[in-house]
Amino acid sequence: MITTLNINNMKCFSDFSVKDLRQITLVSGRNNVGKTSFLESIFILFNGLNPNIFQNINFSRNILGNILTPNFIWEHLFSNLDITYPLFIATGDYSIKLYKDSGITLATADTQKLIPFPILNNSENYILKAEYNSPEDKIIGNYIITINGLVFSSHTNYSIKIFDKYNAIYLPSKAPVNNSLSSKWFDFIQKNKLKNNLISFIRQFDENIDDIFVIYNDNLPCFMYSGHKIPTLPINSLGGGLSNLITIVMAIISNPNSIILIDEIENGFHYSFYHTLWKLIFDIAIQYNCQIIATTYSYDCISGVLQALDYYNKNIFSYIRLDNSEDKIKAHIFLDDIFEYSIISNYEIR
Repeated sequence: MITTLNINNMKCFSDFSVKDLRQITLVSGRNNVGKTSFLESIFILFNGLNPNIFQNINFSRNILGNILTPNFIWEHLFSNLDITYPLFIATGDYSIKLYKDSGITLATADTQKLIPFPILNNSENYILKAEYNSPEDKIIGNYIITINGLVFSSHTNYSIKIFDKYNAIYLPSKAPVNNSLSSKWFDFIQKNKLKNNLISFIRQFDENIDDIFVIYNDNLPCFMYSGHKIPTLPINSLGGGLSNLITIVMAIISNPNSIILIDEIENGFHYSFYHTLWKLIFDIAIQYNCQIIATTYSYDCISGVLQALDYYNKNIFSYIRLDNSEDKIKAHIFLDDIFEYSIISNYEIR
């Protein structure tokens, strides 16, 4: 579990730090204060050795993924698109630094005989340097745009499991559900005989559901459900709430001891369900030893946490409000009795 986070030169976070992240952390704030970017920074930190990290983030924001230029792939992650300063993210002994190294060119770098991609619209093609630090190792490498896609090249011998202590799973709000990834999680759940656990959690949303399974059409997975009062139908036919809940629950069950990042957790749920939703989140996170870091716009979703906390120790939860003060993002932290008092007093803490 991470308890602190430092972000420099990433989107709206020019120089940001926060502490007191807990097993369940909820982040809120006005529009464009960096709630989604907060989650993305953690995702980048623990998945940065995979060059697909940029594509995954861009896909979640509906940014075109077939244009292989630095401005489309990674430059928008830098504050004010300024690549002259490093993008830096850290928690504890783990950190990542990304920057344009003017001392390296595509002509001089060892690119493992990869052919640089021809850049369109007079955009500059260059190598993005990456430095990773963990208690186990330090890795220095390059992100290179090639005709085969984006690759990560390094002379350092390392295992892709360098960050296995913290496995971060990101569930974005704007992107469609990744059925391929969801089916992988479902396979894990079936192989480890955890399907009954999945069903029992989902029945808290709809007690008529008896079974969830996957069928394949042209090798594409489709999640189905059936019940004693309902016919067998695709899960998506019921709307976004059930689909979102199944995705969240599967992500947690199939990735024990991980960090689960959920953007706009309230999406698809009626406000009357928030109390049940949070109690479910608390139960499953504790059972599978996951840390949940979520964002929300909804005051009802925030207050729903307080009702769920009646069943748990308050020190499991942290609420963070992001504010933009004098063009700098700051974190206001509400813990324990302060959070409870703020909700009971109906203070505007979003």
